[in-house]
Amino acid sequence: MRRFLFCLVAYILIVIQPLFGQSQVITEMGNALTEITGSFLDNPNHHSNTIKIYNLTSQCSSVLEEMYRQVPPSAESDFYRILNMKKIVKCLDFVTANIAGYTRGGIDAAEWESTFHPIMTGFGWTWRITHSTSDVIFYEYSKDDFRMVLAKNVRPKKDGEDYNANSISCYAWQPVYKEHYPFISRIVFGGNYQFVEYGDDEQQFKKITKVSSKRGNNF
Repeated sequence: MRRFLFCLVAYILIVIQPLFGQSQVITEMGNALTEITGSFLDNPNHHSNTIKIYNLTSQCSSVLEEMYRQVPPSAESDFYRILNMKKIVKCLDFVTANIAGYTRGGIDAAEWESTFHPIMTGFGWTWRITHSTSDVIFYEYSKDDFRMVLAKNVRPKKDGEDYNANSISCYAWQPVYKEHYPFISRIVFGGNYQFVEYGDDEQQFKKITKVSSKRGNNF
C-alpha cells in the first residue's frame, strides 16, 4: 500500500507539469490503478484494506482529472484510456465509499455493467438475483467471505422531476417478535444501481428476507 501512495504522489508531481511522453505516464498510471483495484477485488473481506483503497480512489480521481485536462486533441487513444480509467475509479469509489460509511447517489447501470462487473467476475466474484419487484432487482455479489447487495432500478434514466426514482426498503427476520423489520431504506434512480448492504470481517451481513419498492423519492 505504501508503494501505491508513493506512485500516486509521483504521478501528481508529474501531471501538474506539461505532459511530455504522456502515453508512458498513462501506462504507469494504468498499472498502479490495476494494482489498487486488484487489491480490493482480491481481498474484499478485509475491512481495513478496503478503507485504504477508498482513500486512494480520491487521489486517483484527482490525478486522472488533471491528466484528462492535458490530453492533446491529437492523442485520441490516450483520451479513451484515461476515460476508461476514470470509469473504473468511479465504480471502485461507489463500492468502497459505501463500505467506508459514505453513501453515494448511485452508479450508472450501463457503466457498471460494461466496466466494473466484468473485472469483478475476472477476479472470481459471483453474483445472483436475490429479490425483485416490478421496478427494482436486487443482486448479491460475493467473493470468499465477503458479500454485498446492490439494487438496480430497471426504469430508464430520466432528467428532472423525480428522475424515475424508487424508494426501497429491505427487511430482516426478527425471531423474537416473529416478524420482518426494515433495517435499511434507500433511493434508487432510474437506470442506476444503489448500494444496499455488505458483510466483511468487521461488519455482519444481514440476510434480506423481504423487500419493498414504490415509485417516487418519499418513504
